[in-house]
Amino acid sequence: LVGLLTKDTIGKPAFYALSFLEHMGTQFLSKGPHYLLTKKGNGDLYLLCYNFCWFQQNGLESDDEIDLDRIRQIRYEDERKLEMKITLRGMTERGEYTVKKRSLNKQSGSVLDEWGRLGYETKLNREDVKYLQAISVPRIEMERVATDAYRNLEIGIKLQPQEVVLLHIYKV
Repeated sequence: LVGLLTKDTIGKPAFYALSFLEHMGTQFLSKGPHYLLTKKGNGDLYLLCYNFCWFQQNGLESDDEIDLDRIRQIRYEDERKLEMKITLRGMTERGEYTVKKRSLNKQSGSVLDEWGRLGYETKLNREDVKYLQAISVPRIEMERVATDAYRNLEIGIKLQPQEVVLLHIYKV
């Protein structure tokens, strides 16, 4: 787990990204430039969406320790949000489906960004570390989405640079 957890055992984004992959179904259905779709034996669908962006070359090419002030200045070559409209055709049944969304981005699941909100303080007490453990997790949201008359389910999603989202889609 070296590199996946902090010294205080707080999950880093890579830890949660691997956790998302672990949730995926065993039956591969489809893939595209920004998504992977699988299915579990019970019929639940798992849609992993991601918006990978390259960092701008701004002096961070060294493997040496990185200055925290420089981390705050990291920019991406393309900082636009990725808007996706996904249509899942021929769902097993008409009706409502629950879409559970787990988001991993700068606001949710990033211990470095949360630590930044604490001013990158190096002398954190146990209570502060517990706070970081509790807050540095992917955000979970749920919504219900209905199929159309042809059993198609439409899902819209916007991803910020470097964001990873896992959608768990199941019949209500």
